[in-house]
Amino acid sequence: MKLSSWAKSQGISYKTAWRWFDEGKLPVPAEQTATGTILVKTSESKEKNDHIKLDGIRIKLPKLGWVKMREALRFSGKVISATISRVANKWFVSLNIQLEHSPKTCESQASVGVDLGIKALATLSNGEAFEAPKPLKKFLKKLKRLQRSLSRREKVSNNGQKLRQKIALVHAKITNIRQDSLHKITHYLTENFGGIVIENLNVSGMLKNSQLSRAIADLGFYEFRRQLEYKSQYKGNYLLIADRWFPSSKLCSNCGNKKEQAFRTGLPLRSLWSIT
Repeated sequence: MKLSSWAKSQGISYKTAWRWFDEGKLPVPAEQTATGTILVKTSESKEKNDHIKLDGIRIKLPKLGWVKMREALRFSGKVISATISRVANKWFVSLNIQLEHSPKTCESQASVGVDLGIKALATLSNGEAFEAPKPLKKFLKKLKRLQRSLSRREKVSNNGQKLRQKIALVHAKITNIRQDSLHKITHYLTENFGGIVIENLNVSGMLKNSQLSRAIADLGFYEFRRQLEYKSQYKGNYLLIADRWFPSSKLCSNCGNKKEQAFRTGLPLRSLWSIT
């Protein structure tokens, strides 16, 4: 909930709400984030925690009371804070919880290298490959049609607002498909491999390529690394970020000797070394 919306619901001016926020005199402990959402914090005392309460598929929030959730909380522990946000026409609450028990760590001792690409989102060193969903490419035609129709509407109109809602839903669907694919791949990696190696890609530099920038942005390379980093830390995996200048294509897989030039042919590395 934005601070302006909260002030309007309480019947006070936005200026007064900002003064209360700056002085720390808001009735509920809250912080306004950079995205415009309100972060609600619980009481520091463990005995008194009346700001946020959970009861099955219900949650009690300050000034809102009991609100029904889509699903019950899957973790048990003390609720530290709650962040309320809106995506398209749906509201979400993200809970920060102090777990009662330590998470289950990965017991596998296997290691794997991960290579990110455009055709296959992730190719593992053991030969497995995960295809890229490319949701933006799939919904780009529909997105263009809706945005073209919106440009012909009046800026302030009911039909224009309906089109904005449809565009927001398409963007949310694109994001959900991409996030679902990345979460499934990173979950598989952290569950089945104790050691994971990925390359430190220069994503910002790759996006400067006008021919491939849209395809690269549609894959979510940075989000893949972010999820892999926090999931590896959570489950106790060893994550190695290889230097982008590491000469992997110049090294022999048997003896480790380095060639002056990288191999550009389609033959395997071992075959080339056996020939030379």
